[in-house]
Amino acid sequence: TLAVQNAVPPQQIGVATSMTTFFRSMGSTVGVAIVGSLFATTLSEQMATRLARATEALPPQLVQGFSRKQGAGAGEEGGATGMRFDAEAQKQKARDGLEGARRLALKALDGEPLAVLAVKSSPLADDALKAALENGGPVAQARARGDETWLRLQQAAQDANQWTALLESNELPPVVKRAALDVSPSELKNGAGPALALRPVKAVIDAETERLGAMALELARSKVEQRFNQEQPKVLAAIDAVALAIKESFTEAISLVYRLAAVLAVLAFLLTLKIPQLALRGRQPMPTPSE
Repeated sequence: TLAVQNAVPPQQIGVATSMTTFFRSMGSTVGVAIVGSLFATTLSEQMATRLARATEALPPQLVQGFSRKQGAGAGEEGGATGMRFDAEAQKQKARDGLEGARRLALKALDGEPLAVLAVKSSPLADDALKAALENGGPVAQARARGDETWLRLQQAAQDANQWTALLESNELPPVVKRAALDVSPSELKNGAGPALALRPVKAVIDAETERLGAMALELARSKVEQRFNQEQPKVLAAIDAVALAIKESFTEAISLVYRLAAVLAVLAFLLTLKIPQLALRGRQPMPTPSE
């Protein structure tokens, strides 16, 4: 301001001072707008790239949840949201959510209708779990196979040739086949009929069905436990990667702003070297009343 006032006649000092203030304010406004736009664009691009890399191993539904938290990450560096991406809090929420999903899956395998409906409608449930829940779950599927075996035996018992062919085939489970081999064709034709002769076979089928159902249920439950044990470390690691990606994105955007400010400062300094040097005017004597 003093240099500008020294460069103009005394009669124009007021005009020069007001113009200096105006252009300084205008420059500040335009500069803040440009730098702010550059900061926002760089931050958005960096976040999109780094978050995609950090969450590439997660299902798309979880990635969308992280994307919605980008605004919270902006608040971490003093954004307008007043929020911050707290990695530890997010990891605790993830643990609670995974534990709830695990319990829901186990309830669905036990045959609870609401749990089955929730798991089947969930986009995060894998195809293997949904397949295990078809037709009532593993136990119901085993019972259906047992009923099918029993029906096949009853039909074959009506004809000796069919009975012999069934026993010679591999359609029956081994334990059922051994029980059926103890039934001779003559026993199927006696007065009591096939019902009495096949009663021991039916007991074997029922026992085998319960055993296979329990095994299928235990296998399905172990797969659920195994999958959740595998997925939890991935989710927690992804949350740490997201927090790091947000910080790195802010660091890159802020660094760009500082680099731009340094370049402008150097240019301004070089520009001042071209300005001619003028000696400061001395204080003008005050006119006397007689003058």
